[in-house]
Amino acid sequence: MKRHFLLTFTTVAQEITITTLDSLKLYVDIVSDSAKRKLLQEFHGKQDNTIRKQWTARTYRLSDNRILIEFYDGQAALVKNADDFENLHEVRFTKNYIDFLKKCYV
Repeated sequence: MKRHFLLTFTTVAQEITITTLDSLKLYVDIVSDSAKRKLLQEFHGKQDNTIRKQWTARTYRLSDNRILIEFYDGQAALVKNADDFENLHEVRFTKNYIDFLKKCYV
């Protein structure tokens, strides 16, 4: 009997480019829930309520000075440093699809 295993060695993030009103370009990676958990574990992520981003679930500082902004569906945005995070203060992340909500029958 043959057994097949699927192993994931790397995770791929979707990079988005955000252009602010000041024409500043910021690069943010959108990562999955599993990639977020891996980053938090590998880089000793600590929740930091002093830098919380409005309309998001939680914000974490990683040991390499990156910042992880968690959305309510478990995905996250990975920001390169605190300066980029500060420049995102007027940016609101909007998701058009949330898959964990269940239908409610009344």
